[in-house]
Amino acid sequence: MALIFNWLHGYEITEALLARCSVLYSEHYGLWSKHDPQKRTGNIKLSVNRIKKWIESKSAKMAYCENAENF
Repeated sequence: MALIFNWLHGYEITEALLARCSVLYSEHYGLWSKHDPQKRTGNIKLSVNRIKKWIESKSAKMAYCENAENF
């Protein structure tokens, strides 16, 4: 599988890409620790709005990678 790596300025990031990032993180990466004092289980959800706040700065950039077959 060939991969394509990209950098985008915050203002170039589309709603569709934000939604894909949110789903990817929420379903595959963020997990609560077994030591969480609130005893939460399962995946940590990362919302589109949270990501938007991270990229508000004019200097914000995002790196991402996609399967080259998607192009």
